[in-house]
Amino acid sequence: MRSLLKFAWRHNGAFALAAFAIVGLTVFDDYGVGVDERIQRGIGAAALDSALGVFGLSDSAEFGDAYTRFYGVAFEIPLILAERALGLEYSREIFLMRHLLAHLFFLTGGFFAWLLARRMFGSPALALCAMLLFLLHPRIYSQSFFNTKDPVFLSAFMIALYLIHRAFERKTVWAFVCAGVAVGLLTNIRSMGAFLYAAALGLVALDFCVSVTNRAFREDEYSRGETGRILANAAAFAIAAPITLYLTWPILWTNPLAEFSQGLEMLTAHPLPVIQVFMGETF
Repeated sequence: MRSLLKFAWRHNGAFALAAFAIVGLTVFDDYGVGVDERIQRGIGAAALDSALGVFGLSDSAEFGDAYTRFYGVAFEIPLILAERALGLEYSREIFLMRHLLAHLFFLTGGFFAWLLARRMFGSPALALCAMLLFLLHPRIYSQSFFNTKDPVFLSAFMIALYLIHRAFERKTVWAFVCAGVAVGLLTNIRSMGAFLYAAALGLVALDFCVSVTNRAFREDEYSRGETGRILANAAAFAIAAPITLYLTWPILWTNPLAEFSQGLEMLTAHPLPVIQVFMGETF
């Protein structure tokens, strides 16, 4: 019994994840449709149809209007694929499916918060605290069902952060490729993911500077090999992220640099053409 309890405590994140998933399965149909949900679904459908049109599998060639075409689709396209694969036709079943998958992804982000804290501090207690802090914020928890932008970006950021931390510990090309793929998808969801890309490259550059300094004082086979490994890892990460971003965002397939920079310019001065009634007043 004692060994079983020790096992459960060491893996308390998995048990917490299962408990949150059970709760989510019982309450996901209590949430209504958010103000942006129909727009987000339209963005995903337009992006998928445009991508299929490139291969002659769809007649659509439009990415959406000037307001919506620059929103990322790394999470929206899989939701549209799930909708079509399941043959969902009615609004209620479509949005309930979206709510469930969005919440499960949010729980996945919480589990990666547990993994990251466990890797950093080696304490199951601190790791569980990190996971609970991530998942139990009331507003974020509720938004995780119907908001496929902000909580999704938060969860993807946590996954990417964990994989970056893991890559710097393992120091292998494959680990840096995985981290680059995660950052590419993160940047697709929200363009500000590019800041994490820049930060990780900065850390790689710092490692390279330290390695070069060490070589100046210790010229041996290990120091030469270490510098080579850092350059290989940097190249793997630097290439994997933009390739992933390009492949998963159809709007970039024609002119990637121009489209991405135009999207950043639009989002830095973000228009808000929304009329919302709140407490009897129109805003």
